[in-house]
Amino acid sequence: MTMNRATVDRLIPGALASSAVIGIALAAAALLCVPAALTAQGHMPGDHEPHLFAAADFGIDPTGVTFNKDIWPILVRSCVNCHRVGGAGPMPLTSYQEVRRYAGRIKAKTAIRDRRGAMPPWYVEKDIGIQQFQQDPSLTDEELAMIQAWADNGAPEGDLADLTVEVDPRSEDGWRIEPDLVVSSAEFLVKGGAADWWGEIEPIDVPLEQDRYVKAVEIREVNDVPTQGTGRQTVGSRWVVHHLIYSTRPPGAHLLEGTFWPVHEVGRNPDFFSEERGRLLKAGSQITSQSIHLHSNGRDTRSHLEFGFEFFPEDYEPEYETARVGLADGLNISIVPNRDGQELHAFGDSVRQGTDEVRVLLELRRKLEVFVARSRPLHSIQKLRIKVVLRALRVAQLR
Repeated sequence: MTMNRATVDRLIPGALASSAVIGIALAAAALLCVPAALTAQGHMPGDHEPHLFAAADFGIDPTGVTFNKDIWPILVRSCVNCHRVGGAGPMPLTSYQEVRRYAGRIKAKTAIRDRRGAMPPWYVEKDIGIQQFQQDPSLTDEELAMIQAWADNGAPEGDLADLTVEVDPRSEDGWRIEPDLVVSSAEFLVKGGAADWWGEIEPIDVPLEQDRYVKAVEIREVNDVPTQGTGRQTVGSRWVVHHLIYSTRPPGAHLLEGTFWPVHEVGRNPDFFSEERGRLLKAGSQITSQSIHLHSNGRDTRSHLEFGFEFFPEDYEPEYETARVGLADGLNISIVPNRDGQELHAFGDSVRQGTDEVRVLLELRRKLEVFVARSRPLHSIQKLRIKVVLRALRVAQLR
């Protein structure tokens, strides 16, 4: 990908309004986070030995490991969030009858642990770096030992009296949050042989009469694809929405006055916001898309999206505002081996309604210049992106 000087000049003509310049500046700044290389940088699996453990090393009788007592609690915590009816997993694992026939596969997949193809898909190595994460679904050595002993000994069910852990009912009714408001998109049709499509959806009115702060958001695709008995249980065969980038704001409001939400991706679980940083959903807003990618699953499919919002109490006030303008560099990360105290800097700023646009642009320009000064040598494409941003900011400042 190359761009000449004339192309850059055409991006920012001097007659642009300040609001348009802001849009160009923010869009170009966002491009700083996009890798310059167009080739996917996937992790290639190597000759990694499976993580196998002896139950006896943990003081566990391998013949005494049963589904009801030992395996089911592991599945409830780390597996059924996806492996349930309507979930992203290719098969439900919510009963002994469903799980038993997959015992050998579960043993093999969990033993991969931190490499591609592992279940649960959590790739943080257990012997290095930070280990304390919220909602960590990964398995301990002892849990792997129990799964392996259980599978090797014929996957016994055990005593029903030991089946004391229950599945969260929200994992069975289609929603994994408790939505206070559900908004649906219009229905769309994706033909079985259609090419991939990128575009926008029509704005969706949000029937909300007062501003509310959101505690959790979940998007689910509802379509007419049968999920049982068709051989179409995999993610790619069941859904047609690959991803959606979206925001909410009242009609006519400036982009900076809107709220941006986590990208929806096929099979994505809900997003929960901390008690200190709820996201604002303004009264009278519309859901607007910045990009939606539709991908055929091989059959004519009628589908729509449902947006579920769970609110904080009406009198809730966040301790922190959400940053609306940010600069970060996901391309030039350089981690030197065997050296502590290394830092990666990212910058963000909150922009409130009515904030002077010129002040916002000047602050963005200052942060970008600091970012450039602290970065190591940049790739040519990223240099071009920075020039586009700085030109936009200078034009806005002059206006």
